[in-house]
Amino acid sequence: MKRTLAIAALLVTTRARAAVDVDPASTACTVKGKTSIATQLYAGPVGGTPLVTLSAHERIVEALELPADTQSGRVHVRARRDVPGLRVDGYIAGKVLTFSASKDQVVVTDHVWIRGGAALKLFQGASDLEGEPLNAPIAHARTRIACGELRFGTFSASATSKASDWYFFRQKSTPLFDAPGGKVIFTVTLNVGTHGVSVGSVKKQGAFHEIVVDDAVRLAGWVRAADLEPDKEDYGAVGGLGLSGTGTSGSSMPIRTAKQDVEVYLGPSSTGPAVGVLEKGAKVYATPVANGFSTITFVDRDAVAPDGKQLHVLTTAVQ
Repeated sequence: MKRTLAIAALLVTTRARAAVDVDPASTACTVKGKTSIATQLYAGPVGGTPLVTLSAHERIVEALELPADTQSGRVHVRARRDVPGLRVDGYIAGKVLTFSASKDQVVVTDHVWIRGGAALKLFQGASDLEGEPLNAPIAHARTRIACGELRFGTFSASATSKASDWYFFRQKSTPLFDAPGGKVIFTVTLNVGTHGVSVGSVKKQGAFHEIVVDDAVRLAGWVRAADLEPDKEDYGAVGGLGLSGTGTSGSSMPIRTAKQDVEVYLGPSSTGPAVGVLEKGAKVYATPVANGFSTITFVDRDAVAPDGKQLHVLTTAVQ
């Protein structure tokens, strides 16, 4: 009887392991790090019923196999907490995990990149792992990504723009050229409205602008002047945030520099909610309003106020 039970147990174990290996589209790729995986755990990559539901505690996670599409398939993981608890080895919905690359990923050499730190959707390509930004305003930026460059979570990389003027794309599909009148190297296709992506112009040459875009998809190249329209909107509208207010277009206002560190408030008063500190040397557009305060908009779009609100600082600090 004991032998029968042992054989039965062995068969159950063998079948369970076989079920783990039934997804031929999966990619062997190990990503390690700490993250939360508050979700259900399954024994295999498809079907079945949940084994357990994991809490939102941060865990030490190893993603061992990635599905053909991380937003629709399951990821094979091993996970444990850094204190005694439940250690697991199974499958979870891939969309629970946020992946990013440790550095910019080249889509078109010298012209188009997926920004390092941007959330990624991962795929099994024809021969390699591929990725594209998740829910990014610019579509169709897909490229090969080495497994060793993947990490959990996202991060924001600082960037210094050389742009002197700001525009929007006039249409939802715009060709990007390698030079004025040169070869089309990429088609900028927007997932958002035409005012959802801010375009910086580095210089104008004839009927073309040399432009830069610093978003989840980074661009550097040339577009026709006819494909751009001047940014005449309140900066709060950039990125589809739709912030209201009486702010003025940065292109028609002088740039002010913070003379000292100064508190930022959501109202023309020091009794208003404190947002943070505008640091000495920061560049802003400022409009005097009341009580010795000015509304400000960051030149580099460093931060914007919530809907219906505006950022305020003492006027004397930004003159």
